[in-house]
Amino acid sequence: LTNNLSGTGNARIGRGKGSASTNYFAGAISNVRLVNGTALYSSNFSVPTSSFTAVNNTQLLLNVVSSSLYITDFSSNGFVFTNNGSVLFNDKGPFNASQCGSLFFNGSSGYLYSTSTSSNLIPGTSDFTLEGWVYLLDYSSYNLLFSKADNSGSAGAGSWAFGTVVTTGVLYFDYANSGVLTGT
Repeated sequence: LTNNLSGTGNARIGRGKGSASTNYFAGAISNVRLVNGTALYSSNFSVPTSSFTAVNNTQLLLNVVSSSLYITDFSSNGFVFTNNGSVLFNDKGPFNASQCGSLFFNGSSGYLYSTSTSSNLIPGTSDFTLEGWVYLLDYSSYNLLFSKADNSGSAGAGSWAFGTVVTTGVLYFDYANSGVLTGT
């Protein structure tokens, strides 16, 4: 993908881009990390077996470590995310229970959003890595994991989203409703 990912609106976790989006995520998410300026996995790698850490260029790190810190950004930016709806802490996560839990999304009303429009949450034209652990509960609709809309909150120029396709669960990346990449 060669484009300028420049959406300057709010970042959302668990809901689609744009103010009219009804594409909510149904399932659990843990260890969300956005790294700008670095493609972390450009060759063979081992799947992580413990919580992610803040590596060079980490812009967002949601490790879901406890019920009191489940929407805390552990990157040096410390972005504040607001629980809109009913995102809950779940003590079941991808690793040992003492390391992390997960965010549980009901698929119909809950998502997290950041009021920050910081350029740190925008990959721009450089390499980037967006990763996390995901457990899907429902394949009947698009499941939006992470999105960033433009200034108007619409799904227009500069907006982008990462999620799964209806019925298949195949991952996709959508840029400004024009360039969709899919993969497994």
